[in-house]
Amino acid sequence: RDVSERLAAFEALQESERQLREARDLLEVRIEERTLELVESNRQLRHEASERVRVEQALGAAEKLAVTARLAAGIAHEINNPLAGIKSAFDLVRDAIPYDHPYYRYVSRIESEIARIAVIVRQMYSLYSPDQEVPREFELRRSLRDVAELMEVLARKSEVTVRVAEQEEMEPVFLAEGAFRRILINLVQNAIEASPRGAE
Repeated sequence: RDVSERLAAFEALQESERQLREARDLLEVRIEERTLELVESNRQLRHEASERVRVEQALGAAEKLAVTARLAAGIAHEINNPLAGIKSAFDLVRDAIPYDHPYYRYVSRIESEIARIAVIVRQMYSLYSPDQEVPREFELRRSLRDVAELMEVLARKSEVTVRVAEQEEMEPVFLAEGAFRRILINLVQNAIEASPRGAE
């Protein structure tokens, strides 16, 4: 009886050890699986963090470029209007200088410099698409008068009169003013060039 009891106890002990080994093996497998999952999650997090940094840097660079482009377009706009007036005024001065005048040799040089500035202004405009200009509220009558004054020299040269019709007070408009002025300048210039002398 004593041997039987000891044999039963030994078999029970072996079974317990077997179950313990199986539990330990299962635990090791689960630990290994979880470790692999954590390693993969860590890799993905590092990739996402790196991608986020890259995107933030790209957004920062794009924002700086947009600010620079807007600044260049604003400067170009401020230069373009007086430049058009200078060119129109110089056309009148050029026609008044006789060929035998000692300073006539400067005419072509001035023309080339004006053309060079115009090219630079166009290049500055090209950095900033007009459809990116932020609309704002402004007085329409003021822009109309500014354009009319700007085109006055060209109108006098062509013997055409440009007037802004006197109307009741206009409501402010909400537009991209720079693009509006450029369109208006082109329209008025085309109208002057297409009008007969003495037109109004």
